[in-house]
Amino acid sequence: MIYLIAILSPMMFLKNFSVTTMGVFYSSELGLRGFSLFRTKLRKFLTYTLGALLISLAIAWLTVEILQPKPSGLLEDMMEEYQVEEMGSLPKSLIIPLIMAASISEEVSYRLGIQNFLASKLRLVSEREYQVAILLSSSLWAMSHAYNLDPWYSGLVYTFPMGIILGNLFRRFGIESCLIVHSLYNLIVVYVP
Repeated sequence: MIYLIAILSPMMFLKNFSVTTMGVFYSSELGLRGFSLFRTKLRKFLTYTLGALLISLAIAWLTVEILQPKPSGLLEDMMEEYQVEEMGSLPKSLIIPLIMAASISEEVSYRLGIQNFLASKLRLVSEREYQVAILLSSSLWAMSHAYNLDPWYSGLVYTFPMGIILGNLFRRFGIESCLIVHSLYNLIVVYVP
């Protein structure tokens, strides 16, 4: 497992660096602040960020209650290969950095990179037009989570609305708010039964 992390870490860094650079470029081209934590009112930032987290958790809870998804065969095979009974059973010294890396990688790729790339290339400048870029990037993000659970569409049911929430949070407050929500969401989902 450590060998795998040692190989993947430089590749993840290069991917994130290139996507971040692209995202910052397209953000500035659109007149958005990709990194805006220090240029926004902290109270409003924290209120919206906490609200986004709570709404995302509520959607996930409803999805679990209604659809009662199970880990997909692919996910079960991976967990069996690495001898993991449950995600929460991994040592915190391993799972917390993995969760943080996954959250950072996904937010940089989908919100900062893909969302702004689409908005720039499709000339979606106004707030209303920008929603198209949010919907498209949220769709891609949701499809990338379809393999995690069985039935497959349960991954779409909770990630698509969360992608829309995170996309709008990015539009309003920048990438920091998305990183906070996504990281806390993942930690809560893994460690709270």
